[in-house]
Amino acid sequence: MRTESGAWAHSYDDEVRVTAAPPQGPYAIYLADRRGRFKFVVFDLDAKAVGAEQVRTDAAFLAEYLDDAGLAYLVAASGSAGGLHLWVPVNDPRAAGAPASLVARIAHAAKHRCSSVDKSPLTNPKMGCVRPPGAPHRSGGYSRLIEPRDPVAAAAYADAAPNTLERLERFAEALGPVPVEEDQETAAGSGGIIDTEAVRLVGRRREMSQVTRELLAQAPEADASAHLARILTGLALSRWSLADVRTAYARRPDAPGWAHVRSQATEFGRRPRTEAAQHAVLDRQWRRQVAYAARLPRREQRTQDTPQVCALVEMVWSIEQVAAATAEFGHWWRSQSGASDRKAVHHVAQLALEALTDTVEVDGRRLADATGMVHSTAARALGRLVMDGRLILIEEGEGRRAHTYRIVPATEWAVQQVREVPSVQGGTQATPAPADCPPDLTREALLTRMRARSDHAAHDVWTAPRPQGTGGLGRHVEATAAAVEETPKNTHPYDVEFLTRRTGYTPDTIARHLRTLASWNLVATNPTTSHLRTLPERYDDVARALDVEGTRARRMAHYEHERRVWAAWVAEVEVLRAPRGSLIQMTGRRRTPYPRTPDGRPDHAAARAQALAAAA
Repeated sequence: MRTESGAWAHSYDDEVRVTAAPPQGPYAIYLADRRGRFKFVVFDLDAKAVGAEQVRTDAAFLAEYLDDAGLAYLVAASGSAGGLHLWVPVNDPRAAGAPASLVARIAHAAKHRCSSVDKSPLTNPKMGCVRPPGAPHRSGGYSRLIEPRDPVAAAAYADAAPNTLERLERFAEALGPVPVEEDQETAAGSGGIIDTEAVRLVGRRREMSQVTRELLAQAPEADASAHLARILTGLALSRWSLADVRTAYARRPDAPGWAHVRSQATEFGRRPRTEAAQHAVLDRQWRRQVAYAARLPRREQRTQDTPQVCALVEMVWSIEQVAAATAEFGHWWRSQSGASDRKAVHHVAQLALEALTDTVEVDGRRLADATGMVHSTAARALGRLVMDGRLILIEEGEGRRAHTYRIVPATEWAVQQVREVPSVQGGTQATPAPADCPPDLTREALLTRMRARSDHAAHDVWTAPRPQGTGGLGRHVEATAAAVEETPKNTHPYDVEFLTRRTGYTPDTIARHLRTLASWNLVATNPTTSHLRTLPERYDDVARALDVEGTRARRMAHYEHERRVWAAWVAEVEVLRAPRGSLIQMTGRRRTPYPRTPDGRPDHAAARAQALAAAA
């Protein structure tokens, strides 16, 4: 844009589609698409602060690493004195562009190694821009191609570049780890890693907490901005995304807690914002609070566990060890259903530790959601665990209540000969090995570890494969991926023997699982230790490529509809059974009647349709 005097200002406030006739004046192009996926990774080397010699040194350094990773790139003079641009096109047949988290990681590492790098375009997937070859510079000159010089050859070279995400990952690994002070996506706090594409903290999304709900319903007393910050921090810690927050605001824009979004404080009172300004404020404040939440110190347990809690911690720890170590001390789990049974007993033990009791009520649908299974699979797993003596069914569910189970210490599990039997029978375990719980293990520490394991298992990428060859990678590949992260660092880098003991799978099966993970770029080799590690930041991309993204959300929406129908039917039965003239009957008759067919029978299909309409 031009200033009032007619000079070019460093301000890009107009947006047009670049055609064969480029804009008249300086212009830049977005590096990422509207979804935040980078089409180009561009290293902008600026000589203003460090000099042209340093730019040439940094360019040679990056070029060497790009060549080693097998990445093709274009070199252009930026137009400013001594500046260079290295353009790396992203061409991956399985993904439309590079994820923002990977590009930001590359940007921080490159900046650490090369002082002339301007990392801002690569760390802003929404607005990051660079002037392309041919674009004028506001101070004179223009960006011009250096290698290759011919624009037609450069375009063909960029289109044919074999620059896959796997090669970009290899390049990122070669650049080395990102220093903590420069890595804004990684923090030692409770937030951990930021998913820069969704603008959220990585982890399992939770419902809005009661505290945040109350803040949203309260009008700010003095500082509306600080009040909004507390609301957004609570949502960030619940692992909400930017899209979730936008949706929440769109549904209830008049909620008292959104005052700072709706209006701006002035000396004469609050002035309403335009719709565009509201969206800009919400987006800007959300990004700020997500970064703040990621830097919060990890909550540590400040009090000692009581003897009763210590005993429960020891019991749950032994169950966790048995659930994780499939074949460390004998084959305890059946080859096909064992993965589901382990996740089910692991989650029930986690619920017991959260509730501080060995007896818990387990909702099969919520168990399915927490472990990445469907309801029927979770129900069968609970049944096998009861038959095997690993859980005790204390009370069967009735009405709105689910089944109640008591966890059994691993040292008291029934001893049976291991055998492959039909899934409705027990007989899946051998004698558990005695376990010595670490004396300094606290309830909070154990819960954190167990929740992380559950979050990994519940990701959409592990959705069960379908007979047509579609679907996710499945629970067995997930078990191997989880074991990869548990491989001791003092073992062989590719310790198939450990993975075999840990999962119970044969070496051939482990090798097949690792090939599957590698084909989707879900495992990588640490360049320092040469050990395998998983790449959780790639899970969302692979789930999208496999067309299973949102599977868990759709299941939970379906289960919620079933709960509403069941609650309505239970209420109907209560009214029908109540004595005439009783309070239940009198109040129940005032509610929405349960749908009936023309002959008076309960119409459950119509009830499900009502539940769907109510959810919409």
